[in-house]
Amino acid sequence: MSAEDFRARGVLYVPDIARLSWLVDLPEGEDLGANVDLAMDAIEKINAGLRGVLPRGYQKLEKGILLELVRLFAPLPRTVSGDAFGLIYEYFLAKFAANEGRLGGEFFTPQSIVRLIVEVIEPFHGKVYDPACGSGGMFVHCAKFVAGHAGSPTRDLSVYGQEQKEATVPLGRMNLALHGLSGDIRQANSYYEDLHDAVGRFDFVMANPCGWRAGSSSSLCGMPLWRRCWSTTRCEPRSWPPRSGRGSSLKPCSPIPSRHRRRRLLP
Repeated sequence: MSAEDFRARGVLYVPDIARLSWLVDLPEGEDLGANVDLAMDAIEKINAGLRGVLPRGYQKLEKGILLELVRLFAPLPRTVSGDAFGLIYEYFLAKFAANEGRLGGEFFTPQSIVRLIVEVIEPFHGKVYDPACGSGGMFVHCAKFVAGHAGSPTRDLSVYGQEQKEATVPLGRMNLALHGLSGDIRQANSYYEDLHDAVGRFDFVMANPCGWRAGSSSSLCGMPLWRRCWSTTRCEPRSWPPRSGRGSSLKPCSPIPSRHRRRRLLP
């Protein structure tokens, strides 16, 4: 099978030199770190969406640590199937976000909340936009929704996103690639920049924007944020609310003032 055959099935193509079996079978005297770096080069070369995204510098790690990682991962291809590495990636994203505490919410939204949003807007087919896409979890769950309804995510969905933090953009692109998805994720602050010319362009919009406070007057390209998110869905000119397209956005509740925290709300 060729790389195009893999892409047609929504699967990330990994060349022979970058496969786990190749690393496992390396002679004992080989530089494992250098070979992992070469594997990253090979994956990027054949997958345009990952160019400049994958990490390097594995030669700097202790050889024993790399050998142990390879030993732990070696049995996986024989014991798991389907989207195994995509699920592993999601697992580590969730763990990393939990360790980061409040800041973890800047790049990761809990899967239960993402699933709820996806089930509400039902993105069966069309263009999906997330103006605060973080690590791309919303897109992954949209793809799972389509696949769960006998659709083809690679054929039925086009995904677009913006992410404010430069370091988070590669996380989103890698997440898409590991789930066999292609998309257009760009670095930008969606409160002030619109790199996708979004107004009226998308069928579905979903977001968990950071820094959105109750009563905030923040605007995006001169338009209040709540209205901007909805106006990116396709609608007729001067039509409000939109007559087509669906959107969903999280808006955190204001914290309870300290003077009310001990008050009994129920008898």
